[in-house]
Amino acid sequence: MRQFVFVTCSLALTACSFDASSGPSDGRAGDAPSPFDSSTMRDAALVDAPALFTPTHLAAVPMAKLVQTFEVPAGSHDIDTSSAGGLLNLEIVAQAGGGAPLAVAYFDEVTITGDLFVHGTRPLVIVANKITLNGTIDASAFGGEPGPGGSKPGSTDAGNGGKGTSGAGSSTSDSGGGGGGFGSPGGAGGAAGLTAGAAGVADALPNLPRLRGGAAGGAAPRCASAIAGAGGGAVQLSARISVAISGAGAIHAGGGGGTGGGSCSGGLDAGSGGGSGGAIYIEAPTGSIAGGLWANGGAGGAGREFANDMGLNGANGAAALTIALGASSTSNNRDGGNGAAFNGETLVNATAGGPTTNGGGGGGGVGRIVIRGTFISAGSFSPLPASLP
Repeated sequence: MRQFVFVTCSLALTACSFDASSGPSDGRAGDAPSPFDSSTMRDAALVDAPALFTPTHLAAVPMAKLVQTFEVPAGSHDIDTSSAGGLLNLEIVAQAGGGAPLAVAYFDEVTITGDLFVHGTRPLVIVANKITLNGTIDASAFGGEPGPGGSKPGSTDAGNGGKGTSGAGSSTSDSGGGGGGFGSPGGAGGAAGLTAGAAGVADALPNLPRLRGGAAGGAAPRCASAIAGAGGGAVQLSARISVAISGAGAIHAGGGGGTGGGSCSGGLDAGSGGGSGGAIYIEAPTGSIAGGLWANGGAGGAGREFANDMGLNGANGAAALTIALGASSTSNNRDGGNGAAFNGETLVNATAGGPTTNGGGGGGGVGRIVIRGTFISAGSFSPLPASLP
């Protein structure tokens, strides 16, 4: 395992946007009641800290908010960022500089031992003095269901640019949908003699000036059952003192796989494109990462040519240093494209869907990871993180 040392800003708090001068159904578990207990509250006047703390993507946070010591216990916990409250006592907060509102949890010290399965319309942000992650934050897309703040197939959320476009149809063949793009481009749909579903482009903003999830792929053109892969979600951990992600800790923000070609009254269909990976943003003056951060692209679905054939669904983006394989078909010429991933040595880009008859869907691109602060890490990353000056 290669080791990284990210030294991306000085230990002076102001250099990391920490203001010292101011006075990321599938069987997910139900949301548990908020376990907050007043006995765990610390007196804000006893906190040896400046009056304001300014995480990236947020306006200044009063230190009086960072008083709750909390542990997410072992087990699976459902987190819905669409509304306030829940296990993390979320607050809906405007994103500084524009962009979608954020679902924000505030703590003094928080330890995440269990596994959080996060979904909803807004990116998840955890703000605290100290953050320890020993479990998993799963903000990935699942097929056509996006991660928190990710793009949903067929939606008009222009803010999640890089969507793949739908394929084209004719009386004899259909082209596959393109894969979504974000940190890298998606793959085009299989052309099948027509105009292929266009691949979503990569953006030119590796430092994530706006926190958002990944982009959806494009759907196949013929059947209503054709659903593109959704974009992976967005997760941000912002600590005033430190972030520690243990070897058992991980954040997963992969894109969803596109559906395979179906059969409907209009005939047989092509495959749909995979969604791109989402966004992971980690910041603190100091920290360590021994676990995994993954925002891989989802794979495209296979086209369907014969009534007794099956157009299989593409795989969701993997929580590992491996590509999501495009769905196979009876004829390899209609396979779905692979999703993009960093394989431990190099970034493997998304591939196009197979081109013949009813084409395969293109694979989704990777998302974005940013690590801001002085971190020592032997962790697993896909894609490789960007570091800020």
